[in-house]
Amino acid sequence: MGGTTGVATSADGLVWGSYVHGLFAGDEFRNSLLKTNSSYNYKQHIQEILDSWADVLAENVNIEQLLELAK
Repeated sequence: MGGTTGVATSADGLVWGSYVHGLFAGDEFRNSLLKTNSSYNYKQHIQEILDSWADVLAENVNIEQLLELAK
């Protein structure tokens, strides 16, 4: 991970937070950090969501007309 990160920690150190975008997107990292062996696949889930949105757009938006307007 690159870029700037920030971490906030509670006074007792039991709670912490970060604004690192995508911190839990890596399946191996997330499973290791949470000490789990989940079969959840983040990238696959995101792809399914995007495909679903593409289907909604294709059904409800005249893409050809939109592209013509964009010219």
